[in-house]
Amino acid sequence: MGPSHDPIDPHWCRKTGTSIATALVAGCAAVLIQAFRHKHDYQPPAALVKAFIINGATKVPPTSPPPHDRNRSGFGAVNLPNSIGIICGDARTGFMNGRLRDDHMKWTGKITAAPEVQYTVLKFTLVWSEQEGTELHNLLYLKLTHRGLVDLLFTWAYLHGSSLVR
Repeated sequence: MGPSHDPIDPHWCRKTGTSIATALVAGCAAVLIQAFRHKHDYQPPAALVKAFIINGATKVPPTSPPPHDRNRSGFGAVNLPNSIGIICGDARTGFMNGRLRDDHMKWTGKITAAPEVQYTVLKFTLVWSEQEGTELHNLLYLKLTHRGLVDLLFTWAYLHGSSLVR
């Protein structure tokens, strides 16, 4: 129900917050799993479904001027059409799914831009499943290279408590 809709039933109301969002995001995850299975004919790992939700999200503008809490709205508002577009391979989207099998494995993916593209925005979402426990078992690096030179290097390490968001 949209904000401009006037419900006939007085028991309907508009709610926000994590209690409401949890059910909505769970429903979106179910739709994404169904779309993925239809398109790719296998069950996606939970981390991949999480990546589709994060990468497809629409940024929510801050409600207050800087300095403001950048994480107030998490990764943004769930945008189901964007996420399904990634699954279906809409133009200028894509995903890679890999598995590391031991402590020192390397997994590489390649993204090639069309020759006529001089500048473009790349949006990466790196998501993984950790083993149960309080320790960080996987130390992951996301390295972006251009013509063999390292342009950007992102690392994830133990930050504070169980927080792995960087």
